Amino acid sequence: MVNIANEAGYGEKYKLPSLSLDTSLGNVLVRFATNFQPPGTKAFLKAAVGKTYFLDNSKIKTDLGMDFRDLDQIIIEAMNDLEAWGHLGN
Repeated sequence: MVNIANEAGYGEKYKLPSLSLDTSLGNVLVRFATNFQPPGTKAFLKAAVGKTYFLDNSKIKTDLGMDFRDLDQIIIEAMNDLEAWGHLGN
C-alpha cells in the first residue's frame, strides 16, 4: 500500500511508513502494541496478526457476474478521500 501511495505522489506531501512490519519481528511488535488498545480491538488484532488469509471471489464473479475494481485504484481513491476530509497529517 505504501508503494501505491508513493507512486500516486503522496510520499512527497506526507510522511509515509518506512518500517516494514510484515516479518516475525513486526508481528511481535504489533502483538505487544495491542496491549494498549481497547478490549475489542485488542482481541481482533491478537487473533489476526501474523496470519495469512486467502480469499476467493470466483463464485460471486461466476454466479452473479460481478466485476471488481482494481485494488490500486481503490487505495488511491481512499487516499484522496482521506486527504479531502483532512485526515492525513502534515
